Amino acid sequence: MRKALGEKLAQEVGVPNHKNMVFIGVPDSAMFAAEGYEKATGIRLRSSVLIRNHYEGRTFIKNGDETRTSGVRLKFNPLHREIEGKWVVLIDDSLVRGTTMRRLVHMMRDNGAVGVTILIASPPIFHPCRYGIDMKTYEQLLAAVKQGNIGEICNFVEADELHYLSLEGLRQVVGEQEGYCLACFDGKYAI
Repeated sequence: MRKALGEKLAQEVGVPNHKNMVFIGVPDSAMFAAEGYEKATGIRLRSSVLIRNHYEGRTFIKNGDETRTSGVRLKFNPLHREIEGKWVVLIDDSLVRGTTMRRLVHMMRDNGAVGVTILIASPPIFHPCRYGIDMKTYEQLLAAVKQGNIGEICNFVEADELHYLSLEGLRQVVGEQEGYCLACFDGKYAI
């Protein structure tokens, strides 16, 4: 499913038009979407540019921005020689609070990236999850806070470009399955 979402993302947004690009899937959860994007576009994914420390857990569920930011520093180690002088395209599976992505963008720039494009293999998350994922309030969701304004979201994470998979694209990939929840995207809660 994640590969199919990456393929659909590629169909919708195509390939950025910059010189000397390096394509990086954000480890680990976005690697399948990045592989789907790679398959659909024919670009070469660089899986060894951003090394993940597997002893640091999911940063988006940690309490407090400072804790999440320090967690990102511990979680990811970029390879300078693969980033310096290049336009970095980061492919991720979702953008929740923006804390992790903002720190990743800083890491890319600190390592000499000339620009950063972000591709997200899901639609913007506008609504809290009432079924167990740690996204409890609208104030925690970057897309909700910025009222879906892609430019403002892009500015917050300090990237040069930002593209999401559309909700319609997501629906085309997953199909109309009974009981499948898209409430965080469309606000239609099953219960």
